[in-house]
Amino acid sequence: MKPFSGVILAVLLTGCSAVYVAVPIGDSPLDLSTSADELNGTWVNPEFPALNVKVEDATNGFLRVRYVDDAAGKPELTEFDVYLREGAGKTFASARLRASTNENAYLWFRFEKSERSVFLWLPDAVKFARLTDAGVFPGTIEKERIPKTISFSATFTGGEEINTEKLFGNAVTNAYHESDTLTVRLNALSTNHLELIASERSGVLFNWEKPVVFFKLSK
Repeated sequence: MKPFSGVILAVLLTGCSAVYVAVPIGDSPLDLSTSADELNGTWVNPEFPALNVKVEDATNGFLRVRYVDDAAGKPELTEFDVYLREGAGKTFASARLRASTNENAYLWFRFEKSERSVFLWLPDAVKFARLTDAGVFPGTIEKERIPKTISFSATFTGGEEINTEKLFGNAVTNAYHESDTLTVRLNALSTNHLELIASERSGVLFNWEKPVVFFKLSK
């Protein structure tokens, strides 16, 4: 079983790429005044520990998400602050460890909820890295690439064969690839940035084919 960190903080524990933001994404809180009970309760996914969700401030779309991580053989309670906010006609979830004061510490997702299920889509780190590097989004990029060994050989006229190996690292600084481990740290995004994300004028910026889905276990 993967720890829930695989959804929220997998990027920290497993070295996966991630896109962070300095403040929760969205122009306004999602008002949960009439729908808090739809989120309160236990949510499950076969690959992750069960989540306990509690709406703590319905008007401001503020949730507490808790789970018990026993992946290391020692059960440990972990809590996240989750903010649901709206912008450009979309809903976003921004999450960070409870009591954390680190800047740029919010991981965020596109969020959609049906009657008894929640869908989360991670932002595409490579696409956000390229657009941030081009100045479309404000922020910085940290990149780690494992150098690849390229082998080649040649045979000279005299029949002597030469084998050579060469390490190729990051020849082009802004050539981001799926094999890179990327950490994109965005500054606060404006309404214009949210509209750009929602419009997909700069491409599809989320991993639509790989949503993380949780189902409500109890009413």
